[in-house]
Formats: sequence, structure tokens, C-alpha cells
Amino acid sequence: MVRRRASSPIPSSLHGGKHKQSQHPLLAQSASYQAGDVKLRLQAHCSSDSEESDSSGYECLYRVILLGDHGVGKSSLAGIFAGIQEKEAQNCIGEDMYERTMTVDGEETTLILMDTWEAEKQEEDQKWVQDYCMQVGSAYVIVYSITDRSSFESASELRIQLRRIRQAENIPIILVGNKSDLVRCREVAVE
Repeated sequence: MVRRRASSPIPSSLHGGKHKQSQHPLLAQSASYQAGDVKLRLQAHCSSDSEESDSSGYECLYRVILLGDHGVGKSSLAGIFAGIQEKEAQNCIGEDMYERTMTVDGEETTLILMDTWEAEKQEEDQKWVQDYCMQVGSAYVIVYSITDRSSFESASELRIQLRRIRQAENIPIILVGNKSDLVRCREVAVE
């Protein structure tokens, strides 16, 4: 078995052609959520009931939520994380969740990347999805396009909104300027 640090994903050629079945059955189906329901938010961050847990008896699970305007490249980043190489495979409708188990500092860690944030597609009565996304993450990746100044301003607003909603918690937030290959179309300065 090949092990790498979290920043170095295992190439798909080394997976041996077999896909490990998910230990998290909820990832294979859409979960329904009602506004105010904290049950999904409280579901396992670390659980000790797995026989495959490490020596400490815990399997750590982190939910990483992708946030950002439509068209900034969130799904492309999620596809890279998931090892999806075909563009057709990224055109999924509905909730996209990707799971990856990796070793970080000698411990097995499972990351669930949720690419569910599409504010422009939601109608007013479906804004609960945004509220849900803001409540369930262990960490957040806010994505903007360097070719779209308004996406950068939206990213700034999202960060402020997230800090306001989760003010009692020290939640990691990563800001990602995407589409850096389109330097000639840059609208967001490097500073």
C-alpha cells in the first residue's frame, strides 16, 4: 500500500483498479435536511465504533465545504481532489460529495469535500442549503476567479458571513484564487 502526505494525492494508476467501498453510506445518496435540523451537523466528526480505526480507536472525519460564486471553478477543484479526469464526469446534477482517506502525520484521516454551493441556482425557498453549508463544515475553501472581480468581493463577503455565523468556533478558512492560467484576463490584483 502506497502512503503519501495529504498534500500529495495517490496517483490513480497506483489504486490497482479497485475502488475501495465507502465506509460512509450516506455519501452514496442525497441527505435531506430541514431548516433547524442539527442531526446532520452533529454526525460523526470522529467515531470510535469502526473496527478499521487506528490504534487510538478513532477515525477522524472532516467535512470541507467549497464556497464561491457560480463559474469560479469549484467543481473543477473538487474533481481534482476526487481524481476525476474526464470533464463529463463533473457535470453531475445535485449534491456532489467526494471522499478521500489519507495519512496525515501517521494518522488515517477521511476528508469529505462537499461541492454543493450554487447560490445563483437556488430559489428563495431553498436558501436553507446555504445555511446548512455554513453550519456543517469542519473547514471551508472559499473560491474566487482571478478573472472576475465580483467573485473576489463575494468571497470576502462569504468569509465575513462565515465568521459571523460560526463566531464561537475557530473554523479554518482557505481563500483560493482560481483560474490563474488566465493571466491576461486578470481582474483581481496579486496583492
